[in-house]
Amino acid sequence: AGRGSEGIYTSLASAPLFSVKLITGGMSGALLQKYCPAHGPRRSRMMWAIVGLTSLLAPILMWMLREVIHPTDNEDDDMSDEEIQYESKTVGGVQINSSKNLGQTSKPITIE
Repeated sequence: AGRGSEGIYTSLASAPLFSVKLITGGMSGALLQKYCPAHGPRRSRMMWAIVGLTSLLAPILMWMLREVIHPTDNEDDDMSDEEIQYESKTVGGVQINSSKNLGQTSKPITIE
C-alpha cells in the first residue's frame, strides 16, 4: 500500500469477513427462532446439523475448485536458466530471493 492509503487496503481486506458476519448473524437468528423457540419443542440437533453442514461447505468448495484457486503450471519446469531472471534483495536483514520468467508470470518469492 502506498503512503496514506493503508486504511483503504485494510478495510478492503476485511470486507469479506464483514460480509460473512452479516450472513452469519442473520442465519443464526433464523435458526434459533425456528429450531429453539422460547415456547414449544426444541430441535437443537437439527440446528447444529445445519451449522455443521454449512461449515463443511467452504473446505469442500475449496477442494473442488483447487485448480482454479492454485493452478498447476508445468511450463515453468521446462524453462532454461536463460529464460528466468533472478533477483535477490535484503529487507530488514532478511535475504529474499525471487525469480521472474521473462514474458510470463512470476514464480513465488522464497525467504531464506
